[in-house]
Amino acid sequence: MFENLTYKQKFLAIIAISVLLGFTAYKRSFKLTLDAYNEYYELSEQLIEINSSSSTVKELDIEIRFLDNLLGEENMESILVQQEILNFVTNKSKSVNVFDLAEVHEASDNKFIIHTNQLTIEGSFEELLKIVYEFEKEFPYSRVVNTSFFKKKDFKTRRIKLYARIIFQNYEKNI
Repeated sequence: MFENLTYKQKFLAIIAISVLLGFTAYKRSFKLTLDAYNEYYELSEQLIEINSSSSTVKELDIEIRFLDNLLGEENMESILVQQEILNFVTNKSKSVNVFDLAEVHEASDNKFIIHTNQLTIEGSFEELLKIVYEFEKEFPYSRVVNTSFFKKKDFKTRRIKLYARIIFQNYEKNI
């Protein structure tokens, strides 16, 4: 069959067969290998991105816990915060008297709703200072933003009493 062909024709036939075999090999093997390599490369990039995002999620969780600690616990009703303030005072100190607990004041801006509680307590300077310190260190539901001491004369007993006004704030995301 190939005896009638010249070397030039045989050479062209071999080139044509080589091109057809190369094209078939590319379609059957090399293309699949290249596609698998490209998919492996994309998946490894996604894996790196997922690993970095999981560390980012951990960092965000730590930051949220820090901000909750700084600003007060989120998503807690203001009435419950007020109740927790009273419970904290009664449990921590027996010699401090609650003089006044004002209504919750709410203010809002575009991003947050600010709940403000105002507590006035009466007692000795040491006890008042101790309870303020304990509020700052141990009270998780709200943060102390202001403390002021003042004295007032009680006209019935003709004594001067010492008071501390403590202002608490906690923030809530405005939706």
